[in-house]
Amino acid sequence: MRIVYVQPAERLGGAERQGIVAMRLLPLFGIDVVPVVGPGDAVRRALVQSGIGHVFCPEFPGEFEEPAPYPERVARHARHMLSHYLLRDRIANIALERGADLVFASRPFGWVAGGAGARMARVPCVWRAGSRTTTRQQRAWLRLGSSLYKPVALVSNCRAVADSIHPLVSCPSYLVPNGVELDRFDPDAATPRFRDALGLGTDPVLGIVARPAREKGFDTLVTALEKLSKRVPELRVLVAGEYPGRGYYEDVFARVTHGRTRFVGHVDDVESFYCSCDVVCLASLERSVEGLSNAVLEAMAMERPVVATLVGGVTEAVTHGQEGWLVPPEDPAAIVERVVSLLQSPELRARMGAAGRSKVKAKFSAHVVVAHLAQLLREILENSRFHLRSVQKAAS
Repeated sequence: MRIVYVQPAERLGGAERQGIVAMRLLPLFGIDVVPVVGPGDAVRRALVQSGIGHVFCPEFPGEFEEPAPYPERVARHARHMLSHYLLRDRIANIALERGADLVFASRPFGWVAGGAGARMARVPCVWRAGSRTTTRQQRAWLRLGSSLYKPVALVSNCRAVADSIHPLVSCPSYLVPNGVELDRFDPDAATPRFRDALGLGTDPVLGIVARPAREKGFDTLVTALEKLSKRVPELRVLVAGEYPGRGYYEDVFARVTHGRTRFVGHVDDVESFYCSCDVVCLASLERSVEGLSNAVLEAMAMERPVVATLVGGVTEAVTHGQEGWLVPPEDPAAIVERVVSLLQSPELRARMGAAGRSKVKAKFSAHVVVAHLAQLLREILENSRFHLRSVQKAAS
């Protein structure tokens, strides 16, 4: 079986990293993958480093960023329409030339371009979803998009995402969680490079792995860190992630922590980042796209306890009091109390960290997850072919 894996990627975020894991491991389970990616260079570098051949398409549009004046919004939509037509034809040609059986498309623009290309190539298209919908416009678009491009299946990374999207699309829905490469995220093999490079010594370190944006709870974290700095004066804060709003939060975090915060941007060896932290925090808002957080799963694999908000698919990864603490969104006081409780107890950190890695081994191992995805794609393809034969038979 051969698939075209459509992965729009301006940056190297959670969806892109999961895509690379699947692209690398699916061939081990008998599925040949033709990755179609772009427009960012980060994903291309990551694929090259992983030894994965791919088709790079700079025609993919950049993401919609901050609000803009009406003329710029019109120009953005025009660029997206042009990208859609260019990529539709290119994906169709790739599918036909490579003899693909199916198009597997990630992220909304991938669904549109991949779905249109699959239709031209007369192969089924499967949508992969890792984020929740948050607006009426998104929900309206999903209804329209699923009607126009007709995916044969929706594969979501958690129940929260499936519950958000499946009612809006007219196709079967399946769950395949995010997978963690346990040989890479190994606390016994990684080194605390950031702790050493930044001269943090034995100071307690709180880690945050997220794009510096409001929906990731960074405004809540400002208040929490101001209180934490008073409770734990020696606390250091490390932030990994890149986004246009980084400069603002970098200045505010530095002020409330008295210069004891470092933003390190995008990190290739993120396992070293986790290894440099004592506790990892995710503060996403309720009205965020948060699905099943890679950061939470990776921290757990690295035996780091987490303090995370009760949003999206976080509760499908973390059991309160076992692998970490779950707190209400936009509640900085709760974050402070739970972080302090962990920093004050090495025994509690060790117990929760060990429980986290055990859960990842049992439920979120990349090999197990991708093996399940491979089996599911074969079943979806066979069901699609059976449906097509039935329709052709009825028509004759």
